[in-house]
Amino acid sequence: MSTKVFVPKTIEEAFELKHSLSEKGCVALGATWLQLQWEKTGMKPQNLISLEQVIPLQEITAELIEDQLFLSLGAAVNLSSCRRNPLIQGKWPALSRAVSHVASPGIRNKATIGGNVAIKTGDIIPLLLVMDATIVLYTTEGYVRTPLAEWLENNREDCLITRILIPREENRKVFYHKIGRRKAFIGSSVVVSGSYEKDNQQKFSFIRLIAGHADIQAQRLYDAEKKLLNKRLAPEMMKDIYQTMISEFQPMPDAFLSADYRKKAAANLLMSELVQ
Repeated sequence: MSTKVFVPKTIEEAFELKHSLSEKGCVALGATWLQLQWEKTGMKPQNLISLEQVIPLQEITAELIEDQLFLSLGAAVNLSSCRRNPLIQGKWPALSRAVSHVASPGIRNKATIGGNVAIKTGDIIPLLLVMDATIVLYTTEGYVRTPLAEWLENNREDCLITRILIPREENRKVFYHKIGRRKAFIGSSVVVSGSYEKDNQQKFSFIRLIAGHADIQAQRLYDAEKKLLNKRLAPEMMKDIYQTMISEFQPMPDAFLSADYRKKAAANLLMSELVQ
């Protein structure tokens, strides 16, 4: 069966197509993840809604919202653009650095920030979570803003991701690490990201820690955060924090890697950043 391709020109038109086709339609941005699924299953969708000609979804801008500066990324912005864009490099450098670790250059030219979010297990999601990203959805009620963390927890399908908003936090250190078996478009073995701020006594006044890997949703390490908040990471605390991370992170094993390996790798990467 051949796939029928629809190419809407506006967000409203794209949403109407998605709504009318329902489960018989599939929305595509860069379609890199969809291509992998087709290769695995041999099944292609009956209808494909391509968003490549919806111009507002390709825009990168800075917006001032309630006196807070935000990076506004259209859902169809590709990862290579996130890496090279001067605005992102200058004011949101953690994002620019992180996307260079996602897939190969050829894939980054096609894969989009919105697609990485839409699958809910994308490698860039841990970073977006520690940066307090918000997504802008188009729904039957119009445009709706919701924190990325909340959207990941629900199964709302009657919407279209249009933008990702990332606030600028000048005083926070943000880091991101990914381990993969090779630098290509395969699932990550381990991904960690974190954000923290220290006071003048080197105590953590803010901290957020996320760990994950391919095929699972990113997990926030609340227990480790709680033990670190308002404290300085003294040598006598390190073993306890490390063990807390290992206990709290719940990865899945696969044919190549055990869950125990993923736990230890994530904890090692996180600790290497926190001790600096």
